[in-house]
Amino acid sequence: MYRKYKKVVDSTIIIIILYLIANKFHCIGLSQIINSKTNDIHFNIITICSIIGGFLFTGLSILISVSDKKIIKDYMKTDIIESIYSNVFAGILFNILSIFCSVLLILNISIRQDQDFKIWLVHAEILFLILGLWSFVLSVIDLKFIVDSIKGIDEKIPEEKINKLREKFNSDSKNK
Repeated sequence: MYRKYKKVVDSTIIIIILYLIANKFHCIGLSQIINSKTNDIHFNIITICSIIGGFLFTGLSILISVSDKKIIKDYMKTDIIESIYSNVFAGILFNILSIFCSVLLILNISIRQDQDFKIWLVHAEILFLILGLWSFVLSVIDLKFIVDSIKGIDEKIPEEKINKLREKFNSDSKNK
């Protein structure tokens, strides 16, 4: 099961580690967001996440609409489609979490009314935004792969090409 979600899990862990390192060395300047008297940045983040989430849902509908194609059925045998679905769903989840954090900050709702919790919430909001953007990039690359596959391959695919594709995908998954 981990193999299906390997790309999402690995990239999420790497991004979180990079974010924490950048935060430790004060490379991330969130003081303007934290000390701002207006909520404009949070509304902008909600807008960005909503647009990206909409694009991800559109990508999901593209995947569903082409699921009857022979090449897609062949990809389903190699877990490629599951990997693509996991990128899309992770992106949607990260964007929803970022929106949730933004709404909490806009409404000034928190369990504890202290500055530390607000700082933590801003960090979560930005981190989920970054993770959502990264999942979006991965999803666009995956969807381009699917569209190019459908566009460039006839319905009669030699069995040896399918086997080479399976071998390549399986060896790439095992090497990571």
